[in-house]
Amino acid sequence: MPSRALTRRDPLPGKNGFSATRGFTLIELLVVVAVVAIITTLALPSYRAIVEKRQVTSGAQQLAAFVSSAQLEAVKRNQRVAVRYDFTDIGDWCVGIVNEESDGWDATEGCTCSSDPETNTCALDDTPRIMIPANLNYDEALEAIVGADDSFYVIDPVRGMMEDFTDAVSFELVSRPEQNYALNVEVGPTGRIRICSNAGDQKVPGFEEC
Repeated sequence: MPSRALTRRDPLPGKNGFSATRGFTLIELLVVVAVVAIITTLALPSYRAIVEKRQVTSGAQQLAAFVSSAQLEAVKRNQRVAVRYDFTDIGDWCVGIVNEESDGWDATEGCTCSSDPETNTCALDDTPRIMIPANLNYDEALEAIVGADDSFYVIDPVRGMMEDFTDAVSFELVSRPEQNYALNVEVGPTGRIRICSNAGDQKVPGFEEC
């Protein structure tokens, strides 16, 4: 009797007459799902730690570069340059830069530092220079700004130092939402800018202690 032609629904013949195609059993699928769930559970804390470290390191590097640019502008222009700052909360703060434009220049004038770009007037020769939450990669990373009561400091163009050796200014960043890591950007009276880490539970490896 002639053999029947195979259709798409017929299993392909394999060795010893068994089907050459195999599927996964329900138990095998459950084992795979369980293994993936375990790996995900173990990896999640490490991923969160990486994200939080990135929040503070990225923010600290941005702020350090911004305040460092004020020193460079002072030396390049051979003009006094002021850095103004104001902090209300993590969503309302600003750091602005303004240069000396004439004799009798008052660093407290000509620079209104605001988290609202429309009302900010800090600029270098009419070019706005301001850092606000919207400019930071992680806008809630900045926890506080601690410094002189006047909320500004002036840079001497000859030495790159703070005039009158004003108290050091510290920009304090904390990771969100767990607040596991913290970094400070410190601007010292000598003009030195450094990124340092809090000691203890919030320490970020690879940075010197504040």
